[in-house]
This record gives sequence, structure tokens and C-alpha cells, in this order.
Amino acid sequence: MFNLVRMRWQYAPRIFDLGEHTYRPDFYLSDFDTFVEIKNFLGEYSLQRDKLFREKYPDIKLDLLLKDDYLEIKSNYKDLVDKWEY
Repeated sequence: MFNLVRMRWQYAPRIFDLGEHTYRPDFYLSDFDTFVEIKNFLGEYSLQRDKLFREKYPDIKLDLLLKDDYLEIKSNYKDLVDKWEY
């Protein structure tokens, strides 16, 4: 989908140190200087990781795409993207 709208992106290009754990967001959108994480839902672990990430890296932009966001994007683009979800 990023290619379709001519958005420059990288897949999981950076690992962030969160102390006992590391975190690697799914995508980086360089035109927006923003990392993107796609999640089906936010469980307790994901909520804690997100909070810790934002505390340790307050100047780094991170957007979460949750299930409803994904389904909306899918409904708009699945017929335009060859092999959606493959």
C-alpha cells in the first residue's frame, strides 16, 4: 500500500533499547519521520512497551495502527494492491 501512494518506507529498520527488552516497530516512513506499529489489539505487554518507548524516546514519532485502522485501509486499498496480505 505504501508503494501505491508513493510513500517511502522501510521495513523494521531500527531496534530501540528499552532496558530489559528491545523494540522494533514494523515500518519507518521517512517522509513523515514516523515509525508505524501494526497491532491487532493492545494487550498488557504492548501497552507497557508503548509507554516505555514513549518515555525513553519522546522525540521519536510512533503511530499505532490497530485492527479498525487496518480494516479501513484494507477496504480502501485491497483491490488496488496485488497480493494483499501475502
